[in-house]
Amino acid sequence: MSDPPPASRDAVIYRANREYSAVLLDRLPPDEQAALRSGHPDGDVYGALVPRAGSDLAVRSLSFETALLFFALLEPGPLPAFAARSIRESGTTVQRLLLDGVLEVADGDGFVSGPRYLAGRVAAAQAVEPPSQDQSIAALRYAQALGPLPEDDLALRLYGYGRRPLSPALRRRLPDRAAVASALGADRVGHVMRACGWMGSEDEHWYHWLAPRPNDSRNADSPQYKLYVSPLPAETREALDQVVRACGAGAHVIGFKVAAGLGGFCRPDRVVAYFADFAALSAFAKELSADVAGCTGVAVPFTAPISADGLLSWGADPPRPARGVRSTSWRMWLCRRLAHYLRVARAADTGALEPWQFALHRLQVSGIDATSWTPSPASWTEVLETG
Repeated sequence: MSDPPPASRDAVIYRANREYSAVLLDRLPPDEQAALRSGHPDGDVYGALVPRAGSDLAVRSLSFETALLFFALLEPGPLPAFAARSIRESGTTVQRLLLDGVLEVADGDGFVSGPRYLAGRVAAAQAVEPPSQDQSIAALRYAQALGPLPEDDLALRLYGYGRRPLSPALRRRLPDRAAVASALGADRVGHVMRACGWMGSEDEHWYHWLAPRPNDSRNADSPQYKLYVSPLPAETREALDQVVRACGAGAHVIGFKVAAGLGGFCRPDRVVAYFADFAALSAFAKELSADVAGCTGVAVPFTAPISADGLLSWGADPPRPARGVRSTSWRMWLCRRLAHYLRVARAADTGALEPWQFALHRLQVSGIDATSWTPSPASWTEVLETG
């Protein structure tokens, strides 16, 4: 079974990764069965791919189609005809399976997958660097340089990249939540927004404001768009005044939130406004850009820049219901994926391929654009289920 079968000179030979065992759903513990079913509400779940003892691979859910392909390639050979009909060899499904180590491809005298597979195609990996996304690429390179960290810690470092340090001087100037609220002018913001009929609330991390009749006419298949207003911390009050003015003027804003407390005051994504569609966001940003032009931007990683310095940028949240990301933001979901891909690439240590390049390429193979950091509107569900 270790030798590829006879094939034409140009045939691509695949095989299932022998570090994985396919386990039927019914043979998994009840809690794992429940977790897999919740991630596949359409019922398309055969079970899981479980790594053999000592492997660095991760447990993966297994659809019926992938299970069929995995079993077909236990014996090395070309892509089976049934798969070739539904999935072109260059299609993203096969690419995902190769990059994730589910499948391997013949290379010289052996088989490769994951970062080692991509390392043989370094030109393709290098081509994915988006030149306008310096802050996001910088965040990935920073995380790569941190060395081995648990994935959760690495994801938090990616998410918080650009955060201002909590210096002793800042702690003395803003010793508690009330002092930060005063610096932001939160009481004045509340007075203005209530006068306009807006409803306010707060929690541990944010002050929230909801429009009296939010223009949230999107259907369950539409994403929600977010405008990030990200000046230097000392200029937040000035920028927030302009956001409040624009919201009070009747712009099509669903709501907005302002980070609370000293930790929130130092994060780059300090003010976030929500919109039902991208046209409303664009119109609001165009009006706001002139009013905040005097502020200095602090770019938010993994958002799409509107202004050159990152003062204004945009992102999106998945359609309702947010399957797969119920307990976290979309940007945090991205950071967790990227942290995992960085760890996988670091462990492979190909030498020809930097971990950040593999992470970015793998994210794009999932259907996520590395300019907007969102998938196309038609593919949100697929990205969340297969990412």
